[in-house]
Amino acid sequence: MKFYSILKLIRFEHGLMLSLAVLTSVFFTVSNVRLDINLIGLMAIPFLIEAGAFALNDYFDIETDRLNKKDRPLVTGEISKETALTITIASLFTAIIISIFYNIWIVNITGFFILFSVLYDWKLKDLPLIGNSFIGFSMAIPFIFGNLAYSDTLIPENIILFCMAFTIGLAREIIKTVEDYDGDVKMRKAKTLPFYIGKGNSLYIAVIIILLFLVIGFYSYTLISFEYISGILWLLSISYYAYLSIKIILYNLNAKVIHRNKFFSVTRRDTLITLVVGLIALLLTKFGV
Repeated sequence: MKFYSILKLIRFEHGLMLSLAVLTSVFFTVSNVRLDINLIGLMAIPFLIEAGAFALNDYFDIETDRLNKKDRPLVTGEISKETALTITIASLFTAIIISIFYNIWIVNITGFFILFSVLYDWKLKDLPLIGNSFIGFSMAIPFIFGNLAYSDTLIPENIILFCMAFTIGLAREIIKTVEDYDGDVKMRKAKTLPFYIGKGNSLYIAVIIILLFLVIGFYSYTLISFEYISGILWLLSISYYAYLSIKIILYNLNAKVIHRNKFFSVTRRDTLITLVVGLIALLLTKFGV
């Protein structure tokens, strides 16, 4: 039970997704990839940063989560604040130590994201779009991260994937600010995007960003050499976001539904699952599937 609570605290599935993104970017960068200690260490860095950042986030947000997310491990008492802080320090310290064994690009990117992850948990998340953009950037950077570990030249496929990950990450975080709005304002006096333009308008902005993601996504289909199975999975994952846009618009037209947190939590969960499906599709292209 304690182990499961730790996985829940660090959002294990998010870290796994970032590691897969690094692996995907490496596949596009070099022709012959071996799953050796060098690659495993590289994939571990974003996982550890994500784990530390999420643990610190729950440490700072324990009072807010008592209103927004009553099932969080710190709120339920499954994990103490001291344990969460220990996990944060250990994860971030390990990430920076591992990065030293790679080139200067990896060291700098690792240091940058450790610094800004702490700043985000402390203050940036309460600012309109700035915090959202940082999270979108953190979801996108693994595609550049893996590329720069093996080559100073950015591969076009990785640039496209960076843009896609940034847009969908930004949209997901705007949806999250709407979901958490009441608790954020009451407990942290946060002035996120919904504070200035309202929940409904914030969701419409998320839809516009998702539509931009769709344009980039369908363009990427002409750039990346998909086969039968990988192509179908990729188109399915992209098409889901078109459905998501319609779903948000329909829910947005009903003011009562906007206050239902279940809609937001399910929507964000489904987007994460769909992102993983898209990453699997990309990995399958490496094997000609």
